[in-house]
Amino acid sequence: QDWKKELQFASFDLIFDVMGGKQSWNDCRAYNVLKPKGRFVTVAGDFEADTQMSCCVVCGVGCGVLNRKFWSVMGEQSYYMVNQ
Repeated sequence: QDWKKELQFASFDLIFDVMGGKQSWNDCRAYNVLKPKGRFVTVAGDFEADTQMSCCVVCGVGCGVLNRKFWSVMGEQSYYMVNQ
């Protein structure tokens, strides 16, 4: 089943992501699965399983995390990486 359709507008207080990848975060926000003050916690981060490590990939992931942290400080959904 497609979790995005099943859980759309479910309004969870907390989502604990163990799969990783930035698509999980984007889907949670796009489908309103997370409450406005909800928390998204990931233990895997933005890296996909088949990602080749390079300087560009690391910089891109870093910018993505900083962007989410910025918006969480501004009052949007909170984003946490456990390995921070």
